[in-house]
Amino acid sequence: MADVRMGLEEITRHFDQLEDPRSTINQRHPLVSVVVLAIMAVLAGANGPTAIAKWATLKKAFLLGFSTCPTAFPARTSFAGC
Repeated sequence: MADVRMGLEEITRHFDQLEDPRSTINQRHPLVSVVVLAIMAVLAGANGPTAIAKWATLKKAFLLGFSTCPTAFPARTSFAGC
């Protein structure tokens, strides 16, 4: 079986060219950061937007360890702006 592990940088590069359909008013965080955070949360067991936000809040210290923070990873107000 092939080794399919990917690093965060590789995943980020993969989704970096997505066209952002959001209104400019709703673009506080880069789309790629929202997508990567959602993928990580779902892989950890989150099953919807509320669970993703809760996971991000619980994992704030972990997420702050990435070079894309302090403002790249979104979540509820308690996490916004890291």
